[in-house]
Amino acid sequence: MRIFERILWSARFLMIIPIIASLLASVATLLVGVVTLLHAVPILIGALRTASRDTATLERELLATTIKSVDTFLFSAFLIIFSLGLYELFIQRITVTTDSEVASSLLIIRSLDDLKDRLIKIVVLLLVVEFLQEALSLLYHTPQELLYLAGSILLVGFAVFLSNRTGHGAELRTSTSGPTEEGSPTTQETSSD
Repeated sequence: MRIFERILWSARFLMIIPIIASLLASVATLLVGVVTLLHAVPILIGALRTASRDTATLERELLATTIKSVDTFLFSAFLIIFSLGLYELFIQRITVTTDSEVASSLLIIRSLDDLKDRLIKIVVLLLVVEFLQEALSLLYHTPQELLYLAGSILLVGFAVFLSNRTGHGAELRTSTSGPTEEGSPTTQETSSD
């Protein structure tokens, strides 16, 4: 039975494969984002050479290129956080993060829920950027279309609010408050999920 348990425990090292693959994909995605951003330079230079170009079209092209690269950079960050989270959960703690101020707020993953919360926030941010890119590429002809845009912006804002609120709820469940007015310490009341 002990041999089987050792084999089972050692199987966690199989997670090195997706960790390395995610890191490589992150580097590739980062390079794609840089190349996408560099495509904005010829658009700008071409517009400066020909002053007759429509400035609204130029702004739209530059904004679309910039938003596309930001989207790619966010996905690269998603892959890095995913890799670090898998490493900390399955292999071992990353010891160099104990001295880093950034790591305490971003990279220390103690459970699958921590990893899930961080990844969900990045996915929501990716969707917001995608929405912005699509909203800027559309042409609006009627007031009803603008009303739809306003409603969808409201829904996206609500999604961002909810994603931020879920992270704070997890922090509240594990924290304690100070003494009450009578001097007796209390813990936060939580509801079961």
